[in-house]
Amino acid sequence: MRKLYVCYTYYHLLISLIKTMLDADSKSTIFVISTSPNNTVADDKRIFDNIKKHKICENLIIGDKYYEIIENAARNRYIDMIPSLPYILAKPFKIWRDIRIRNITCDMAKNFVINFTKFDEIYLYNDRPIVGQILNINKIKYHLVEDSFDAFHVNKNRWKWHKHTFKRWYRRKFLYLYSNGTGGGIADIEVNNKTGLEKLNRPLIELPRKELFARLSKEQKDILCDIFSVKIECDLSDVKLLILTQPLAIDACLPSTDVQLKLYQYLIDKYNTQNGSVVIKVHPRDDTDYSSLKGNISVLDEPFPMEILNFMDGLHFQTAVTVSSTAIYMLENCDNKISLGWEFLDEFNKNKI
Repeated sequence: MRKLYVCYTYYHLLISLIKTMLDADSKSTIFVISTSPNNTVADDKRIFDNIKKHKICENLIIGDKYYEIIENAARNRYIDMIPSLPYILAKPFKIWRDIRIRNITCDMAKNFVINFTKFDEIYLYNDRPIVGQILNINKIKYHLVEDSFDAFHVNKNRWKWHKHTFKRWYRRKFLYLYSNGTGGGIADIEVNNKTGLEKLNRPLIELPRKELFARLSKEQKDILCDIFSVKIECDLSDVKLLILTQPLAIDACLPSTDVQLKLYQYLIDKYNTQNGSVVIKVHPRDDTDYSSLKGNISVLDEPFPMEILNFMDGLHFQTAVTVSSTAIYMLENCDNKISLGWEFLDEFNKNKI
Protein backbone atom coordinates (compact mmCIF):
# COMPACT_ATOMS: atom_id res chain seq x y z
CA MET A 1 0.00 0.00 0.00
CA ARG A 2 1.36 3.40 -1.01
CA LYS A 3 0.99 5.98 1.76
CA LEU A 4 1.69 9.71 1.69
CA TYR A 5 2.35 11.80 4.83
CA VAL A 6 2.17 15.57 4.34
CA CYS A 7 4.18 17.40 7.00
CA TYR A 8 4.18 21.11 7.85
CA THR A 9 5.92 20.99 11.26
CA TYR A 10 8.57 19.03 13.17
CA TYR A 11 5.82 17.34 15.19
CA HIS A 12 4.16 16.18 11.96
CA LEU A 13 7.50 14.84 10.77
CA LEU A 14 8.08 12.93 14.02
CA ILE A 15 4.66 11.24 13.95
CA SER A 16 5.08 10.40 10.26
CA LEU A 17 8.49 8.83 10.90
CA ILE A 18 7.12 6.78 13.79
CA LYS A 19 4.15 5.53 11.77
CA THR A 20 6.47 4.64 8.90
CA MET A 21 8.87 2.78 11.20
CA LEU A 22 6.02 0.78 12.76
CA ASP A 23 4.38 -0.03 9.42
CA ALA A 24 7.05 -2.07 7.66
CA ASP A 25 4.66 -3.47 5.04
CA SER A 26 3.73 -0.13 3.46
CA LYS A 27 5.65 1.97 0.96
CA SER A 28 5.61 5.42 2.48
CA THR A 29 6.41 8.83 1.03
CA ILE A 30 6.98 11.78 3.35
CA PHE A 31 6.25 15.15 1.77
CA VAL A 32 7.61 18.14 3.75
CA ILE A 33 6.48 21.62 2.74
CA SER A 34 6.46 25.19 4.02
CA THR A 35 3.08 26.74 4.74
CA SER A 36 4.33 30.19 5.73
CA PRO A 37 7.56 32.23 5.63
CA ASN A 38 8.15 31.47 9.34
CA ASN A 39 7.87 27.71 8.86
CA THR A 40 11.46 26.42 8.59
CA VAL A 41 10.98 22.65 8.61
CA ALA A 42 11.37 22.38 4.82
CA ASP A 43 14.76 24.14 5.05
CA ASP A 44 16.30 21.72 7.56
CA LYS A 45 18.79 19.80 5.41
CA ARG A 46 20.41 18.38 8.56
CA ILE A 47 17.33 16.30 9.41
CA PHE A 48 16.63 15.24 5.83
CA ASP A 49 20.17 13.92 5.42
CA ASN A 50 19.72 11.85 8.59
CA ILE A 51 16.38 10.46 7.40
CA LYS A 52 17.98 9.37 4.14
CA LYS A 53 20.92 7.87 6.05
CA HIS A 54 18.61 5.64 8.09
CA LYS A 55 16.39 4.81 5.07
CA ILE A 56 13.17 5.31 7.03
CA CYS A 57 10.83 5.88 4.09
CA GLU A 58 10.75 4.94 0.42
CA ASN A 59 10.67 8.58 -0.74
CA LEU A 60 11.36 11.90 0.93
CA ILE A 61 10.14 14.93 -1.02
CA ILE A 62 10.91 18.50 -0.01
CA GLY A 63 8.56 21.18 -1.31
CA ASP A 64 10.14 24.33 0.11
CA LYS A 65 8.20 27.53 -0.76
CA TYR A 66 5.55 25.30 -2.37
CA TYR A 67 2.75 27.65 -1.29
CA GLU A 68 4.55 30.71 -2.71
CA ILE A 69 5.33 29.16 -6.10
CA ILE A 70 1.77 28.03 -6.73
CA GLU A 71 -0.13 31.03 -5.40
CA ASN A 72 2.17 33.57 -7.05
CA ALA A 73 1.91 31.80 -10.41
CA ALA A 74 -1.89 31.94 -10.21
CA ARG A 75 -2.04 35.46 -8.79
CA ASN A 76 0.21 36.92 -11.50
CA ARG A 77 -2.36 35.91 -14.12
CA TYR A 78 -5.20 37.80 -12.45
CA ILE A 79 -3.63 40.62 -10.44
CA ASP A 80 -4.38 43.23 -13.14
CA MET A 81 -7.96 42.21 -13.78
CA ILE A 82 -9.52 44.52 -11.19
CA PRO A 83 -10.28 47.91 -12.78
CA SER A 84 -9.64 51.17 -10.98
CA LEU A 85 -13.14 51.53 -9.54
CA PRO A 86 -14.50 52.73 -6.21
CA TYR A 87 -14.39 50.09 -3.49
CA ILE A 88 -18.10 49.21 -3.64
CA LEU A 89 -17.91 48.61 -7.41
CA ALA A 90 -14.56 46.79 -7.32
CA LYS A 91 -15.70 44.35 -4.61
CA PRO A 92 -17.48 41.91 -7.01
CA PHE A 93 -14.34 41.78 -9.17
CA LYS A 94 -12.21 40.99 -6.11
CA ILE A 95 -14.54 38.17 -5.08
CA TRP A 96 -14.45 36.75 -8.60
CA ARG A 97 -10.64 37.06 -8.68
CA ASP A 98 -10.29 35.24 -5.32
CA ILE A 99 -12.40 32.37 -6.62
CA ARG A 100 -10.39 32.12 -9.82
CA ILE A 101 -7.05 32.26 -7.98
CA ARG A 102 -8.12 29.49 -5.60
CA ASN A 103 -9.40 27.23 -8.39
CA ILE A 104 -6.34 27.77 -10.58
CA THR A 105 -4.01 27.32 -7.61
CA CYS A 106 -5.52 23.94 -6.79
CA ASP A 107 -5.71 22.83 -10.42
CA MET A 108 -2.04 23.73 -11.00
CA ALA A 109 -0.97 22.04 -7.80
CA LYS A 110 -2.70 18.72 -8.39
CA ASN A 111 0.31 17.39 -10.29
CA PHE A 112 2.86 19.97 -9.18
CA VAL A 113 5.93 18.38 -7.50
CA ILE A 114 3.81 15.40 -6.46
CA ASN A 115 0.80 13.59 -7.92
CA PHE A 116 -1.62 13.04 -5.05
CA THR A 117 -3.81 10.62 -7.02
CA LYS A 118 -1.18 7.86 -7.16
CA PHE A 119 -1.35 7.14 -3.42
CA ASP A 120 -3.70 4.66 -1.73
CA GLU A 121 -3.83 6.65 1.51
CA ILE A 122 -2.99 10.28 2.25
CA TYR A 123 -2.41 11.59 5.77
CA LEU A 124 -2.68 15.30 6.64
CA TYR A 125 -2.19 16.97 10.00
CA ASN A 126 -4.00 20.16 9.07
CA ASP A 127 -6.33 20.40 6.09
CA ARG A 128 -6.64 24.18 6.09
CA PRO A 129 -3.35 24.98 4.21
CA ILE A 130 -2.84 24.55 0.48
CA VAL A 131 -2.67 20.73 0.27
CA GLY A 132 -6.01 20.38 2.08
CA GLN A 133 -7.53 22.80 -0.42
CA ILE A 134 -6.05 20.83 -3.34
CA LEU A 135 -7.47 17.55 -2.05
CA ASN A 136 -10.90 18.99 -1.28
CA ILE A 137 -11.34 20.80 -4.58
CA ASN A 138 -10.29 17.66 -6.48
CA LYS A 139 -12.43 15.42 -4.26
CA ILE A 140 -9.48 13.29 -3.12
CA LYS A 141 -10.10 11.53 0.21
CA TYR A 142 -7.57 11.81 3.04
CA HIS A 143 -7.04 10.85 6.68
CA LEU A 144 -6.60 13.71 9.14
CA VAL A 145 -4.20 13.28 12.07
CA GLU A 146 -4.34 15.68 15.03
CA ASP A 147 -2.17 18.73 14.33
CA SER A 148 -0.55 18.63 17.80
CA PHE A 149 -1.17 16.95 21.14
CA ASP A 150 -4.93 17.29 21.92
CA ALA A 151 -5.16 20.09 19.36
CA PHE A 152 -8.92 19.76 18.90
CA HIS A 153 -9.47 20.00 22.66
CA VAL A 154 -7.32 23.11 22.93
CA ASN A 155 -8.81 24.82 19.86
CA LYS A 156 -12.42 23.63 20.03
CA ASN A 157 -13.68 27.23 19.75
CA ARG A 158 -12.54 27.16 16.11
CA TRP A 159 -15.57 25.02 15.31
CA LYS A 160 -17.80 28.04 15.99
CA TRP A 161 -16.04 30.54 13.75
CA HIS A 162 -18.41 32.00 11.12
CA LYS A 163 -21.12 29.51 12.10
CA HIS A 164 -24.33 29.97 10.06
CA THR A 165 -22.92 33.07 8.37
CA PHE A 166 -22.63 34.00 4.72
CA LYS A 167 -18.86 34.46 5.09
CA ARG A 168 -18.34 30.90 6.28
CA TRP A 169 -20.55 29.51 3.49
CA TYR A 170 -18.75 31.60 0.86
CA ARG A 171 -15.27 30.59 2.04
CA ARG A 172 -16.15 26.89 2.05
CA LYS A 173 -18.25 26.79 -1.11
CA PHE A 174 -16.08 28.83 -3.44
CA LEU A 175 -12.58 29.11 -1.90
CA TYR A 176 -12.40 25.66 -0.29
CA LEU A 177 -11.14 27.28 2.91
CA TYR A 178 -12.20 24.98 5.73
CA SER A 179 -11.37 25.25 9.39
CA ASN A 180 -9.05 22.39 10.33
CA GLY A 181 -11.14 19.23 10.76
CA THR A 182 -14.13 20.29 8.66
CA GLY A 183 -12.95 19.51 5.11
CA GLY A 184 -15.31 17.57 2.88
CA GLY A 185 -12.64 15.03 1.89
CA ILE A 186 -11.92 13.75 5.40
CA ALA A 187 -12.24 9.96 5.68
CA ASP A 188 -11.55 9.93 9.43
CA ILE A 189 -9.68 11.86 12.12
CA GLU A 190 -7.02 10.34 14.38
CA VAL A 191 -6.85 11.93 17.84
CA ASN A 192 -5.09 11.36 21.13
CA ASN A 193 -8.37 11.46 23.09
CA LYS A 194 -11.79 11.48 21.39
CA THR A 195 -13.82 12.33 24.50
CA GLY A 196 -15.88 15.47 23.89
CA LEU A 197 -15.04 15.72 20.17
CA GLU A 198 -18.39 14.50 18.84
CA LYS A 199 -19.04 17.95 17.31
CA LEU A 200 -16.39 17.25 14.68
CA ASN A 201 -19.00 15.05 12.97
CA ARG A 202 -16.35 12.82 11.44
CA PRO A 203 -15.35 9.18 12.19
CA LEU A 204 -12.84 9.38 15.05
CA ILE A 205 -9.90 7.01 15.61
CA GLU A 206 -8.43 7.22 19.11
CA LEU A 207 -4.71 6.47 19.28
CA PRO A 208 -3.13 7.88 22.46
CA ARG A 209 0.31 9.28 21.72
CA LYS A 210 1.82 7.54 24.76
CA GLU A 211 0.59 4.24 23.35
CA LEU A 212 2.06 5.07 19.94
CA PHE A 213 5.46 5.93 21.45
CA ALA A 214 5.40 2.80 23.63
CA ARG A 215 5.39 0.65 20.47
CA LEU A 216 8.87 1.89 19.57
CA SER A 217 11.86 -0.29 20.35
CA LYS A 218 14.98 1.08 22.01
CA GLU A 219 16.77 0.96 18.67
CA GLN A 220 14.01 2.94 16.96
CA LYS A 221 14.09 5.60 19.67
CA ASP A 222 17.86 5.92 19.26
CA ILE A 223 17.39 6.37 15.50
CA LEU A 224 14.89 9.20 16.08
CA CYS A 225 17.31 10.91 18.50
CA ASP A 226 20.02 10.68 15.85
CA ILE A 227 17.73 12.03 13.12
CA PHE A 228 16.86 15.16 15.10
CA SER A 229 20.43 15.51 16.50
CA VAL A 230 19.54 16.71 20.00
CA LYS A 231 22.57 17.62 22.13
CA ILE A 232 22.36 19.01 25.68
CA GLU A 233 25.58 20.79 26.67
CA CYS A 234 25.52 20.06 30.41
CA ASP A 235 25.61 17.18 32.89
CA LEU A 236 22.26 15.43 32.46
CA SER A 237 22.24 14.34 36.11
CA ASP A 238 22.30 18.02 37.16
CA VAL A 239 19.35 19.11 34.99
CA LYS A 240 16.42 20.28 37.13
CA LEU A 241 14.28 22.65 35.06
CA LEU A 242 12.93 22.65 31.50
CA ILE A 243 11.52 25.80 29.89
CA LEU A 244 9.45 25.37 26.72
CA THR A 245 9.44 28.68 24.89
CA GLN A 246 6.89 30.01 22.40
CA PRO A 247 7.18 32.75 19.73
CA LEU A 248 5.18 35.13 21.93
CA ALA A 249 6.66 38.34 20.49
CA ILE A 250 6.34 37.09 16.89
CA ASP A 251 2.69 36.21 17.53
CA ALA A 252 2.09 39.63 19.14
CA CYS A 253 1.29 38.09 22.54
CA LEU A 254 4.13 40.17 23.99
CA PRO A 255 5.20 43.63 22.81
CA SER A 256 8.87 42.79 22.10
CA THR A 257 11.64 40.21 22.39
CA ASP A 258 13.07 42.15 25.34
CA VAL A 259 9.85 41.57 27.26
CA GLN A 260 9.95 37.94 26.21
CA LEU A 261 13.47 37.60 27.65
CA LYS A 262 12.29 39.19 30.90
CA LEU A 263 9.44 36.69 31.05
CA TYR A 264 11.68 33.65 30.72
CA GLN A 265 14.26 35.04 33.13
CA TYR A 266 11.43 35.47 35.63
CA LEU A 267 10.41 31.83 35.15
CA ILE A 268 13.99 30.62 35.62
CA ASP A 269 14.40 32.64 38.82
CA LYS A 270 11.08 31.42 40.20
CA TYR A 271 11.19 27.72 39.36
CA ASN A 272 14.90 26.84 39.50
CA THR A 273 14.76 26.60 43.27
CA GLN A 274 17.61 24.06 43.58
CA ASN A 275 20.01 26.04 41.35
CA GLY A 276 20.45 23.13 38.99
CA SER A 277 21.01 23.23 35.24
CA VAL A 278 18.23 24.71 33.13
CA VAL A 279 17.35 23.46 29.65
CA ILE A 280 15.57 25.92 27.36
CA LYS A 281 13.77 24.18 24.50
CA VAL A 282 13.26 26.88 21.87
CA HIS A 283 10.10 26.70 19.77
CA PRO A 284 10.86 26.13 16.04
CA ARG A 285 9.35 29.54 15.14
CA ASP A 286 11.00 31.38 18.03
CA ASP A 287 14.05 33.36 16.82
CA THR A 288 14.89 34.96 20.19
CA ASP A 289 18.53 34.82 21.36
CA TYR A 290 18.47 33.39 24.92
CA SER A 291 22.23 33.44 25.48
CA SER A 292 21.93 36.55 27.71
CA LEU A 293 19.78 34.80 30.33
CA LYS A 294 21.45 34.24 33.71
CA GLY A 295 22.07 30.84 35.23
CA ASN A 296 23.54 27.49 34.25
CA ILE A 297 21.59 27.30 31.00
CA SER A 298 21.68 24.99 28.01
CA VAL A 299 19.76 26.43 25.07
CA LEU A 300 18.38 23.93 22.54
CA ASP A 301 17.84 26.26 19.59
CA GLU A 302 18.10 23.66 16.84
CA PRO A 303 14.44 22.86 16.06
CA PHE A 304 13.13 19.42 16.95
CA PRO A 305 9.88 17.98 18.36
CA MET A 306 9.85 18.17 22.15
CA GLU A 307 8.80 14.52 22.45
CA ILE A 308 12.35 13.49 21.49
CA LEU A 309 13.44 14.45 25.03
CA ASN A 310 11.51 11.39 26.29
CA PHE A 311 13.84 9.11 24.33
CA MET A 312 17.12 10.42 25.81
CA ASP A 313 18.77 8.12 28.35
CA GLY A 314 19.62 9.66 31.73
CA LEU A 315 17.52 12.81 31.24
CA HIS A 316 14.96 13.66 33.92
CA PHE A 317 13.41 17.00 34.92
CA GLN A 318 12.04 17.95 38.29
CA THR A 319 9.96 20.74 36.77
CA ALA A 320 8.89 21.77 33.27
CA VAL A 321 7.26 25.15 32.63
CA THR A 322 5.52 26.71 29.64
CA VAL A 323 3.02 29.47 29.01
CA SER A 324 0.64 27.37 26.93
CA SER A 325 2.51 24.81 24.80
CA THR A 326 0.53 21.55 24.70
CA ALA A 327 3.80 19.69 24.09
CA ILE A 328 4.44 19.78 27.83
CA TYR A 329 1.74 17.16 28.39
CA MET A 330 3.70 14.68 26.28
CA LEU A 331 6.73 14.94 28.55
CA GLU A 332 7.14 11.67 30.45
CA ASN A 333 10.50 12.15 32.21
CA CYS A 334 9.30 14.98 34.46
CA ASP A 335 7.90 15.14 38.01
CA ASN A 336 6.02 18.45 37.82
CA LYS A 337 4.54 19.97 34.64
CA ILE A 338 3.30 23.56 34.82
CA SER A 339 1.28 25.24 32.07
CA LEU A 340 0.75 28.83 33.21
CA GLY A 341 -1.99 29.75 30.73
CA TRP A 342 -2.93 32.92 28.89
CA GLU A 343 -4.29 34.52 32.09
CA PHE A 344 -0.76 34.49 33.47
CA LEU A 345 0.51 36.20 30.32
CA ASP A 346 -2.19 38.88 30.61
CA GLU A 347 -1.10 39.57 34.18
CA PHE A 348 2.55 39.70 33.14
CA ASN A 349 1.73 42.16 30.34
CA LYS A 350 -0.06 44.38 32.86
CA ASN A 351 3.09 44.33 35.05
CA LYS A 352 1.18 42.67 37.87
CA ILE A 353 3.79 39.89 38.12
